[in-house]
Amino acid sequence: MDKREFRDWIEVKIDVHGRNIARSFSEGEIWWCAVGKNVGVEINGKGRTFARPMIIMRKLNRHSFMAVPLTS
Repeated sequence: MDKREFRDWIEVKIDVHGRNIARSFSEGEIWWCAVGKNVGVEINGKGRTFARPMIIMRKLNRHSFMAVPLTS
């Protein structure tokens, strides 16, 4: 793994976490999500914001959901 990419992701993660904006989402919606730079075989985000389009499969509570990436 490129350490620079991982450091870049940490900066994006700090920014996303600091926003603390309440979002309203529903099952079946498509959202761009910052999924990050992961270790191992997990799906990584793309581009400067480490984002991917995701379809919300199940709303778990008002803060979290289960989603599936729409791109490879």
